[in-house]
Formats: sequence, structure tokens, C-alpha cells
Amino acid sequence: MMLRMVFLIHQVLLGNLADRWPAMQRWNIDYFTENFGKCVFKVGEDDDKKLLMSFEDYAFYMRHQHDENPLYIFDAKAGKHGTLNSFM
Repeated sequence: MMLRMVFLIHQVLLGNLADRWPAMQRWNIDYFTENFGKCVFKVGEDDDKKLLMSFEDYAFYMRHQHDENPLYIFDAKAGKHGTLNSFM
């Protein structure tokens, strides 16, 4: 006996799922500057040297920069076990 299965594919758009998540109100640049302003992150490389910047300086940079190629924060430890817990 042959079993025939038919799968219908429907596109679904889910909205407003994070509206009540406390982080949507609490997490902003000021919050991160206050809580993590002294944390240093890699923001680039120059001649094989890491360019480092505190989050406090990066927040100032974000608010005032008009660079064609802006700096981005890189965290080499992101996603590794246990590293995120220290920030929460």
C-alpha cells in the first residue's frame, strides 16, 4: 500500500511578538553605555593590529559618525559557552 502525503505550504507573517518583551523598553544605547560602557570591543584591524574601543566611546562614535564605512563591534567570544551570562 502506498501512502501519499501532500504538504501545503503557506506563508505566515508573525507580528508584534516582542512588544511585551522587557528588553524592548530597557535596551537602548544609554542602558548599554551605563551598564557596559567600560567594556572594550574590537572594532576593526589596521596592519594586522586589532583596533579596540570601549562601548562608551563606541556609543559616542555611533551618535556622531558619518563614515562611509563605519566601524562595527566584533566580539570574538560571542556564542561561546558562558560568555553571555556575564552581561545579563
